[in-house]
Amino acid sequence: MFVCADPRRWTSEQVQQWVAWQCTQAQIPVPATFFLPGYQMCALTTDDFRRIAPDCADHLMAKLEIWFYGKLHIYLTYIDKYYTH
Repeated sequence: MFVCADPRRWTSEQVQQWVAWQCTQAQIPVPATFFLPGYQMCALTTDDFRRIAPDCADHLMAKLEIWFYGKLHIYLTYIDKYYTH
């Protein structure tokens, strides 16, 4: 699966693919409705996630945090290494 490193830039289709992939990997039900572009998904609160995807909200939030902050860390490390000296 290929998506932009920044989940805020994902289309609603990419969000759906990512959600389905994460749920399939964890063997949990894929939510029937998760039609949001990335910038809206990233702005969801814990309660929002639990309302939209009650069976997998905590899992998706944890994976999104790992994805977002992991990619951000790699990016910031790259910027620090090549552009701050």
